[in-house]
Amino acid sequence: MELKDYQAHSLSLNSQGILKLQQRKYNEATALFRNGLELLLVSFQNAPRVTTQKPAPTPLPTEPVSLTPVSQLDVNNSCYENQCPDSDDENDMDMDMDGTPERFLLSVPVFEEKPSSDVDDFFVMFGRALHLSFDLMLDLQQKCEGKSPFCSHVLTAVLLYNIGLTHHYHGLEKCESKDMSCALEYYSLAYTTLADQEDIALTINGNQAVPLHLAFLSLANNMGHIHCYYRVFGRTDICVHEIGCLLSNLVNSRPQEVGATVPAELTDVEYRTFFLNVCFFREIGELAAPAA
Repeated sequence: MELKDYQAHSLSLNSQGILKLQQRKYNEATALFRNGLELLLVSFQNAPRVTTQKPAPTPLPTEPVSLTPVSQLDVNNSCYENQCPDSDDENDMDMDMDGTPERFLLSVPVFEEKPSSDVDDFFVMFGRALHLSFDLMLDLQQKCEGKSPFCSHVLTAVLLYNIGLTHHYHGLEKCESKDMSCALEYYSLAYTTLADQEDIALTINGNQAVPLHLAFLSLANNMGHIHCYYRVFGRTDICVHEIGCLLSNLVNSRPQEVGATVPAELTDVEYRTFFLNVCFFREIGELAAPAA
């Protein structure tokens, strides 16, 4: 199999894992995400630099692999309604491939989300799974062909994040500290994997960087949520500072239209959690600080 075939299989397994997570079938979701990681590991082992190519693995016993974006899968459309919020046409995923892939990373609500006004926690979990745009992933893979398996590394980070998210949800639901620790470990692995790809992300798409900010924000936010859950506020503050820096860098690095105050994607509902956590946690910290 070619690299794109491994990626397509892994992306399909990620889609199926998200569906299982939405059904609260945590073990099945974790198994699917892990299978996706194993396929990517095989693809790394079968990279062109290897002199003796191993035979292609037997397809996993899962549902038929779909090479279509997740938005076109036979799922509850309401779960994916925010994938491309600025589009009126579901086929807008096939955007001009010479432009910046603004929706390269997609977020998928796992459970019904509460309005921000109904959330009592002063640090809110980012409860969305991550996915990739299949068409844009193929385009970027062609651009970095022979240089680095960039998309495979990003997909690896996405799968690691989703495994962490599964443990995160299960830990909160069952009050299992082991799951929360596992979630933190997977989030950390995903963050490290993405950080190793930052320099490549700045170069493979010409003068336009591949946007990975949604993944970095999601990871920093949920690591902060776990630290806050255990009342380790020092580490929570580090995560909040990272979120603030990421948001600030995103605002300052993007050319803005006349009259616009922030890049368009920051007005999406998925970014609201990050803004609220930065504002509320810092406000709580200032109120709780001892008097001089």
